[in-house]
Amino acid sequence: MSTTFQVEPVVIPPLACPKVILPTKGDLVNMFSQLANLPSQLILAGQEETAKQIQDILDSVRELLSIYDPKFKTIEIPEMEWEIMITRLTQDYPMYVQQKFLELIGKLTPISFELTILGIEIDILKIFTAEEIAKIKTQISEELDKFYDMLPESYKFWDGEFGFENPELKAEGIWSYIRSKINGGMTGLLADAFKALIKLFKEIWDTLGLPDIPLPLVDLDVESILQKITDAWKKKVEKGQASYADLIEELEGIELAGFNLLSLIGGKITEKVESAERKIERLMEGARDFSVNWPRYLLTKWMEKVTAFFEAIGLGAIVEFITFTFCDFLSLLGFPKTIDLSFSDDITIGTANTSVLPT
Repeated sequence: MSTTFQVEPVVIPPLACPKVILPTKGDLVNMFSQLANLPSQLILAGQEETAKQIQDILDSVRELLSIYDPKFKTIEIPEMEWEIMITRLTQDYPMYVQQKFLELIGKLTPISFELTILGIEIDILKIFTAEEIAKIKTQISEELDKFYDMLPESYKFWDGEFGFENPELKAEGIWSYIRSKINGGMTGLLADAFKALIKLFKEIWDTLGLPDIPLPLVDLDVESILQKITDAWKKKVEKGQASYADLIEELEGIELAGFNLLSLIGGKITEKVESAERKIERLMEGARDFSVNWPRYLLTKWMEKVTAFFEAIGLGAIVEFITFTFCDFLSLLGFPKTIDLSFSDDITIGTANTSVLPT
């Protein structure tokens, strides 16, 4: 007697285009990672045509995100690959906007577009090109251990400590850390550039009577917070008083700038392949990324208040990028705003995560 393979139905968030400057990744990750798990199941269930339709959708979006594709050679976990791509997408948005700010300001006052992170020289004007990304990732893979040793302890994963070791995942962790530092470095350059502009056009600035730059930039001291939590947890583990679940629960409850960490990534991520290490890495990565995005957000809100200054000094072009949202970025990339999935009975569209972050 033969049995028919049963597909595990999924409930995914609706595809949205968030008009925000502090995007979270949760809904996009939950949508595409769950879709990515369906084709193989559908094929086993004899639904080859439906599987092909879903795979075609995934392939077209993946092509749009090819610059973020980890292209793993030693592992194949579709939901993890999609989470990495969506994470890189949300990381790129603030860097893209800041790059535009810096390019425009650089026409009026000298700016260095070079950053050095983990000893790697990075040209922020080229950071969105496939060539520059390939160059940096090649450096990482060729000297993996050297760069891995340079990471703060709280960002070290996939080295066997949690039971699984994989050099490609270690390399992705290093790359994610570098990207976060590029983002934060850009915000620092931007703050310095604004100070230079105000000094250069002091008479205009004084006449307008506008609010001061929010300096020094806010430091949420995330690395110290994460390290203290991890160290305390490890001591409890040594005494047999804690598990991975305890660490995950404590990380989820961290509050940064008044927001708990789970909300900063857009809520819980639905996973078919459960991994405590991945959950912990996700939360720490989210905390680190928010720690550089929050001062950028505050700086952007200040920029909204001083547009008269930009216009007075011939920088009116910068204003359109002050209000450039994550939705605008997705549109620029050609990211779809709607996807018809009505052909599959195994997909239900649920509700979107309600972001608590300010717009």
